[in-house]
Amino acid sequence: MKNNIRKLAVLAIVAMLLTLVPLASIAESKMTVTGDFVNFRASYAGGGKVLACLRKGTVVTKLSNQIYNGGWYHVSYNGQSGYIWGQYLKDVSSSSNNKTNANTEKSTTTNTTNTTTNNKSKAAEIVAKANAPVVRNNDTVRATVTKQTNVRATASTAAKVVATLKTRTTVSVLSRKNNYVYITTSKVSGYVPANSIVLNNTKARTVTVKKTSNGNYKIYTGSTGSGKVLTTVNVNSKITLLHQGSNWSYVKAGNVYGYISKNVYTTGKASN
Repeated sequence: MKNNIRKLAVLAIVAMLLTLVPLASIAESKMTVTGDFVNFRASYAGGGKVLACLRKGTVVTKLSNQIYNGGWYHVSYNGQSGYIWGQYLKDVSSSSNNKTNANTEKSTTTNTTNTTTNNKSKAAEIVAKANAPVVRNNDTVRATVTKQTNVRATASTAAKVVATLKTRTTVSVLSRKNNYVYITTSKVSGYVPANSIVLNNTKARTVTVKKTSNGNYKIYTGSTGSGKVLTTVNVNSKITLLHQGSNWSYVKAGNVYGYISKNVYTTGKASN
């Protein structure tokens, strides 16, 4: 009888340890966002609310090894828990961190310590910039889907289809690449053919880039200047204004479509 009680006690302890080990490993598990402007959602069911639109390189913490609804990972970012589609995540390798820690422990000189501190500060700054989500505001151009179309992960017909949009669906336009437009809705982000949507409330006109005090002549993905820089325009060059917002405007410069500060140009006549 005593032997049976001892065996049961040992088995209980082993079972408890087995449950604790995975939790410890999950707490230390980091993942990196591999796509541009990936949705971080409150729920994986039925297209949850978008909490943030994360940039490539953003580091998140994996909260569970379980994969939900065929591909969603439960993660935390910026103090919030939510879900990201697994296609846009990869595990962060711990080998480089282990090597850095080992070298730091061996190091005893003041110069080495200062160098390590500076490197950590630069690394933290890079991570902070990568983690900054692209914010959409009232200046973001809206468009309407004119025919049922597939949303793809990249601007290619060979790319994976992440969703299908019905006719008359309203989307937000972030940028355009070749013949594809990068759009986002409350449920999905990705690329759709440019000829499958029409911009809402837009009237094209030619404008001239003027000299400004801040010198910000960059065209961005996103209407707050927080997105990727697509190109830079020169003073006195001509660009096509497609939509003028309160602070940011959607324009075309050559073959590039994106957002530029309203203060960068002077308004001309409407185009035919």
